[in-house]
Amino acid sequence: MLERTYKAKHMGEALARIKRDLGPDAVILSSREVRERSSSGLALSVEVIAAPFGVLDRGAADKLTQGASDVRVGSFERRLIESGVPTNAARTISMCVRRELREGGAPLVDACSAALRSEVAFATGHGRVQALVGPTGVGKTTTIAKLAAIAALVERRMVALVCLDQYRVGASEQLSRYADLIGIPMECATDAKSFDRALRKLARAELVLVDTSGRSPRDIAGIALTAETLRGAGEQVEVHLCVHAAMREPELIGTIERQSASSPSRLIVTKLDEAEFCGGVLAAYVHSGLPLSYLTNGQRVPEDIEAASADGLSKILCGEEVQ
Repeated sequence: MLERTYKAKHMGEALARIKRDLGPDAVILSSREVRERSSSGLALSVEVIAAPFGVLDRGAADKLTQGASDVRVGSFERRLIESGVPTNAARTISMCVRRELREGGAPLVDACSAALRSEVAFATGHGRVQALVGPTGVGKTTTIAKLAAIAALVERRMVALVCLDQYRVGASEQLSRYADLIGIPMECATDAKSFDRALRKLARAELVLVDTSGRSPRDIAGIALTAETLRGAGEQVEVHLCVHAAMREPELIGTIERQSASSPSRLIVTKLDEAEFCGGVLAAYVHSGLPLSYLTNGQRVPEDIEAASADGLSKILCGEEVQ
């Protein structure tokens, strides 16, 4: 048997070298952690023995392929947990991935897509009036500009904007510039009555996107005021909660709890390009229980946004770079 031994700093590095040398169908025969002393103390590495798939007889191949899948899934689960995915969620997804790999022999990214389709809810906006809420600096205004540009310029829908952000200096000017560039109307409001009046003025619009004030999680009164204003509209407002992909778990939980005052029904995760680890997407989903609607990954309008999907999220979790 043409076995080869690989030593690497971590499993991902070893698997990349094995795939390069032996091909994508190479089989992992065994793996173990190695502790070695160095000048800086104990150093951890992995030692993996692999062989080309074609040199095995069918029975051995089936048995070892199952073992290889278990090794891949174990490495994948650790990667999820290290990237910020809650442990229980990481284990659930990994179990689904293991089943997909054993049943169909699919690539890891495809197996992960199938797992996410069964375990995660995805739903884009469908209401006529859609408002974005969330903390300061999360990118709500830019996200609204992206959604508006796609709806107006690509889908050719009648779109309008409403600015409820009278708290931040220059907020209405920034949104107004986007409205002018896209060629759509914009109204400003400061309370429930003026908000309802603005919506009546924009009655012909097929889609009204509402920008709200970014509030600190500690600003309980401000968050309540935003919620009261949205509830004061004469029609249903679909609320999307925006959170930053790089939020630490305590901040994420606090934001979700306080923003629940606005009764959000969708979740937008922003700024994936600024997050070193992207497990925050699943962490936000797990802690909020809200369907994922959109993911954003840059400042370009309207390019850097996509409807959240199992396939797109799988590529991110499996380590593909955010473009």
